[in-house]
Formats: sequence, structure tokens, C-alpha cells
Amino acid sequence: MAEQRKLDEVVFREDLYPRLAKDPAKVQQYAEDLDVLPPIEVNQHNELIDGWHRWTAHKKVNAETIAVIVTQTTSDAHLLELAIERNAAHGLQLSREEKQAMARRIYHVTPESERTEKKRQLAKILSVSASTVQGWLSRIDKDAKDARDKRIFSKWLACWTQDEIAESEGMSQPAVLAILSEFPELEKLIKSAQTLATYPIFALVLPEFSQG
Repeated sequence: MAEQRKLDEVVFREDLYPRLAKDPAKVQQYAEDLDVLPPIEVNQHNELIDGWHRWTAHKKVNAETIAVIVTQTTSDAHLLELAIERNAAHGLQLSREEKQAMARRIYHVTPESERTEKKRQLAKILSVSASTVQGWLSRIDKDAKDARDKRIFSKWLACWTQDEIAESEGMSQPAVLAILSEFPELEKLIKSAQTLATYPIFALVLPEFSQG
């Protein structure tokens, strides 16, 4: 259901909008036929999702109001995804480099627990293969894994149990154990008699290693 908004209430955020091939001729054409233009799309904060040329045409003729359809968005990344989908539907194609930049921007702020599904969504809205998306986002995945593994090791050094670490990271205890076993520092601590004598807690906190 279309609503009316004051034109100056509409917010255009260039950082949340795909590359837009600005077409002055289209703006002029729209400016001559404002009454027959479909509504633009904004979110609950009046931030523009779709309709830059229609919005600009209204500004060109100093219109006071504009018809809008309001779509609720949950985050900046959600708004950007919708903008990409709408522009793709209208024939605007992003370059491969721009698609990669959009994918990384959205994925970077996606919670780790939702990233597998987000990759599938990105492949769909950007019209690229799953393997392409995986390649674009592999650096982010690696950085996230490295950061998580370091958190786990730090928690273990702080005498958290494996079960406590697993619960805090949303993973299983065997998975925590597997990650801890990859740290060369841990092997040195466990195998060093001097370390075990100084810090006997190591043998108590992680008996799986001390028994090896």
C-alpha cells in the first residue's frame, strides 16, 4: 500500500546503495510524467531502497511529496541486499568487482552462525555460483576462524573447561578439543615437565593431552 512522504524526509545513503548508472535522460523523462510513476521503496527510517531516478525526478521539479512503499529492514546489510535485488530486477547489472565488494560488505556483518545460509542467498541475489561466492569470502572465513581459535585457546589458558568453552562458542566439546590440539604452544606446555610442575592445572584441565 503506497503512502505519501515529504520529499525531504527520504534519505539516500550512498554507502547502502549498489552502483547506480545515473541516467539524466531518464530523470528528465520521469520528471515530465510524475503522476504515472510507481512509488519508490523506503524502509521504516525513510532510507531509500529502490527508486533513485524517480526520487531525483521529483527533486528536479521541486515536488513536495512522493509516493512510497515501506519495507521493514532489520539492518544495513538487509537494506543493501534488497537494493541489490531490486536493481537486478530492473536490469541494472553490477560489475564482477562490485558484486564482490557487495558480497564482502554484507557477509562481514553477518553473524557467524548465519554465514552458511548467507552464502547461498548472496549467490542467488548476485547471480553468481556458490563457488564464486566462496572464493570471494574465503579471506573473511579464515580471519573469523583464526579469531575464534585464539579466543578458545585464551579461554583454556584462563582455566575454562572444554564444556564451558563449547557452550560460549556454540560448538561441541570434541570440536573445542580438536581446535586446542592444533596449537603448538599447547603441545609444548603439556610435554614440558617444567611447565607441568609450575602449572599443574594444565594436567587437570585437559587430561586428554597429559595422558598422551
